[in-house]
Amino acid sequence: MNSSTPEPQSGAIDFKDFTKRRMLHVVLPLFIVSIIAFLDRVNIAYAGLTMKENLPWLTPEVFGMGAGIFFIGYVLFEVPASLIAARCNAMHWVRMYSYDDDDYRVGVLYLSILTRSM
Repeated sequence: MNSSTPEPQSGAIDFKDFTKRRMLHVVLPLFIVSIIAFLDRVNIAYAGLTMKENLPWLTPEVFGMGAGIFFIGYVLFEVPASLIAARCNAMHWVRMYSYDDDDYRVGVLYLSILTRSM
């Protein structure tokens, strides 16, 4: 073995390396995801402002009901999904979730194209 490489000691914890890895593997992804979640909420608020101009029937009550349904759906589906990801391999779960999300978006796009052509 190379004599310049220090041998790891049993029971010794390098807290500096542990903190660096924690920041890289836990804090950084959580920070990025929180920014994305914030942008998603801002996008919903911006969509509500612009839809009021184009859709006169969209009252604040209707928009609030839609936002409430969105939140309830988030709680009903995302919390169990997070618990499953914690028990399973999270990388496979995220890949499957992103594929499902893409399928959902393609379906919404297809429906919007159908309703515009009618």
